[in-house]
Amino acid sequence: MATETYTRVVEYRFCVCDTAIAITAFGEDWAIVEEVRKNGQEDTHMSGDLEKDENGKFAWNEGESQFVTYGSQALADAIREYLDTNGLPVETQQG
Repeated sequence: MATETYTRVVEYRFCVCDTAIAITAFGEDWAIVEEVRKNGQEDTHMSGDLEKDENGKFAWNEGESQFVTYGSQALADAIREYLDTNGLPVETQQG
């Protein structure tokens, strides 16, 4: 089977405030997150990106208001705190 005919999609998930969150992209000091549950809609309700600040803590760059509006301030804070506590995923080679 030719793997070049497929697109590999990877996301990392965690749960805070009874809400499943996916990290859909990340770099050394940033992450893009979105809710996993989308109510059958194509577009996500809540998504955003966080970056590490000068103290090495994650801070919302964009999207915090979506998590507050459709979730709660506690949810937005919990996502940030989860990343601060656990760091970003470590990519591994898969064959």
